[in-house]
Amino acid sequence: MLNFYRDEYGKWYINNMLTTPYPATIFIDSDNIVHISPLTGNIQSFECHISDIVDKNGDAYADYNDLISHVGDFFADALVRGGCPRTIYKATEKTEIADVDEHSLFNSSYSGVGRIIPSNSLRVGSVIYVKMNGLFTTLTGGSSTNKILLGDTQLETSSVTYLNNRTNYYIENEIIATVRSVGVNGSIIYQGRDLVQSSDTQYTLAMLPRKTLVPITIDTTVDNLFDMTFKWNTLGGSLVVSNAIIQIL
Repeated sequence: MLNFYRDEYGKWYINNMLTTPYPATIFIDSDNIVHISPLTGNIQSFECHISDIVDKNGDAYADYNDLISHVGDFFADALVRGGCPRTIYKATEKTEIADVDEHSLFNSSYSGVGRIIPSNSLRVGSVIYVKMNGLFTTLTGGSSTNKILLGDTQLETSSVTYLNNRTNYYIENEIIATVRSVGVNGSIIYQGRDLVQSSDTQYTLAMLPRKTLVPITIDTTVDNLFDMTFKWNTLGGSLVVSNAIIQIL
């Protein structure tokens, strides 16, 4: 028997075990056996007869359409539930930028399910947490334009001028974005920082704050790609991002 439900705290249980849900395929075969197969993540597949599908309240699901609706809600909830943080992106290779084209700071080689946040997967209070670090392996002055984007919405753009004649200077970016409302006219608010080593003294850093004072409108009913981009306005050196993660909390 397959038993699944969401408790009063919004956490999902499947066969009485707390679990973080993941995108999945679901189908019923000619013998009325239901197959649920997660596409990613550490969660087992399930097979059972359609008559054995129940929730904790003991309400039987009379037909396959009801089943799709309920189990679909379970797996669509993958990116949110409190107490179940989910890492959706981890860079497995460095990203190096040493030309004047605009580049994503995220490498195309990664583990996880990627940077696309699926439609209708965010809830009020969902947090998108982003952290990355690396080095300016060389700095010869110059300036850059930096952007934060969520889907077609540009959350922020900024320009920074850098020091001259520097080698292997540490950098760190951190963003915390919280969903305030959902839907076509949903909204998100964020703060964060960029840190750049500003001298050869070990602990001296320059900080560029990233912030919005009022929520920004974002459509949560569509797939949204999270991105941070960097572009040398005039070539000022080589930027290497060594580590990067994105989590949904």
